[in-house]
Amino acid sequence: MIIPLNWLSKYIKIEHTPEELASILTNLEFMLDKPIFTINNHPILDLEVRQNRSDCFSILGIAREYAAFLG
Repeated sequence: MIIPLNWLSKYIKIEHTPEELASILTNLEFMLDKPIFTINNHPILDLEVRQNRSDCFSILGIAREYAAFLG
């Protein structure tokens, strides 16, 4: 699932660098399918979302997981 960080930032304030965010999401069991890449100077994450986590098949779902991590 492709996550543009500028879209994710519309739902939650991103307090980490893209590399730190990728590490956090990896610790939350969302593996990176590809290295972080950029399009028009906007970082993009390509995440592997497991089938049992259908609540995270959207950018809003990933924003909720990140918000839960931040507390």
